[in-house]
Amino acid sequence: MQLASAFTHYLRQASSSNVAGWLWLGILIVGILIVWMLLIYQSSQSSLQNGVYQENASTSAVLEGEKPPQTAPRSSDAADDLTIIEGIGPKIAELLKNEGIDTFSKLAELDGKALEEILARANWRFAKPTTWSRQAKLVVEGDWEGLRELQDRLKGGTSAG
Repeated sequence: MQLASAFTHYLRQASSSNVAGWLWLGILIVGILIVWMLLIYQSSQSSLQNGVYQENASTSAVLEGEKPPQTAPRSSDAADDLTIIEGIGPKIAELLKNEGIDTFSKLAELDGKALEEILARANWRFAKPTTWSRQAKLVVEGDWEGLRELQDRLKGGTSAG
């Protein structure tokens, strides 16, 4: 309530063509914005520290240019995190999974035209799958350095330039 009364007090001062009143009003608004931004920043930092944001270990390894940590062999029917592929986000990964493409091996076997047909059936015409198979092949081969180098040249899964 004090903030509202301070605001109306300065507003009255400002409305009487008092330059100092306008100055104080501006300072008050800037102060409110700074406090608001600090609260948002603090909230996002606490979310990160409390584990609300969980990063996939293999995704972070690829982004940092390292080989992902070795894990125990998994069954052949386990799904891969296709979002490692530049140009594939969570929604497209879900679409591909629904089409039966849930591993890098299956993705590597497809050509761009087959992927474009899958995307077209789902009205995802803006996605460009031209390099997805090549990226998946690099993952299957374990060539993380090659994948990182390729992805450094891509924007949205297509050649930047």
